[in-house]
Amino acid sequence: GNPLPSYNGFASLLLIAVGAVIYFVTNCTGTNFNPAGFVWVAAYFVSIVFEMVWVKFVVDTVPMTTWTRVYYNNVLSVPLVIVSSLFLREGPLPSVTAEWSNAAVFAVSLSCVTGVAISWAGFNLRRLVSATSFTVIGVVCKLLSVLLNDIMWTQHSNLSGHLGLLICILAGVAYESVKSK
Repeated sequence: GNPLPSYNGFASLLLIAVGAVIYFVTNCTGTNFNPAGFVWVAAYFVSIVFEMVWVKFVVDTVPMTTWTRVYYNNVLSVPLVIVSSLFLREGPLPSVTAEWSNAAVFAVSLSCVTGVAISWAGFNLRRLVSATSFTVIGVVCKLLSVLLNDIMWTQHSNLSGHLGLLICILAGVAYESVKSK
């Protein structure tokens, strides 16, 4: 396996956690806070740790091209989409009687192409870096999108929350720079 993070690497990971706690604490006041959310946070944490380590193991041990992984990843999701849509009573497929405008077809097609591109880039990155690095990069990208969302639509977070996100992003950059040395 890979060696444990250095002292600086561990400090960077700890700062990511501190920034996340700052963001969480500043956003769990008032009507936004629901204690049941802790269950979902814990479930997400356990599942993401398992998923990151398992997929890295598969990428390192199962000989496949990146395109084959992308194909399997997307094809294997179709049954889950159908089951989910039945469970949510949305029906397994879009209505065949719906009218699809050119703009709608273009938007759906662009979404599909973008999804395949993201999947391809993700599998390429997983091949090149450790599971921890992939997770840090993914979290930093998500936090950056949350920060941009908060800046564009100001009702989501406050200055303290933005500071927490900035700490996470900078700590993620620091973690990756420590790993590259």
